[in-house]
Amino acid sequence: MPLVSSGRVVVVLQWVLAVVLPFFVFFGRGLLGAELGRIAFLGILAGWALVVLMLVPPLVTLFDREARAARTVRRAYAVSSIVLWAALVVCAIALPDAGDSGAERSALMAWTNLPASASHLIFTLVALVAAVAWVATLTTAIRGATHRHPG
Repeated sequence: MPLVSSGRVVVVLQWVLAVVLPFFVFFGRGLLGAELGRIAFLGILAGWALVVLMLVPPLVTLFDREARAARTVRRAYAVSSIVLWAALVVCAIALPDAGDSGAERSALMAWTNLPASASHLIFTLVALVAAVAWVATLTTAIRGATHRHPG
């Protein structure tokens, strides 16, 4: 499992984005034109759980001695992390919300006049990609931490 020099950026961003992206999914999307409704309230109640989940792979990478010595991460971990981060940004943009007066518009709906069903479908598909990417990130972090370098 090769190390990558560009992984130095991932080493820093993995800690920052683990906190910033959950906030962006629940609240920051309002800055892009989305209307905030019940999802923002859900973010107050359960957003911390997403932060904890996002911090697990970076914590596991601390046990990868070879990568830590090189101050980088392994290529598979870097790729899966970037896919996860991109998927969470798209999730935030496409996430439709519901309020007391009915459906609230997602940023994607505000930008393109897509119907709520299309925005919801995009969100669902990209959320699945994010879930798979998180599992891949965790798996590659564990593989790196348990990797035994010959010699």
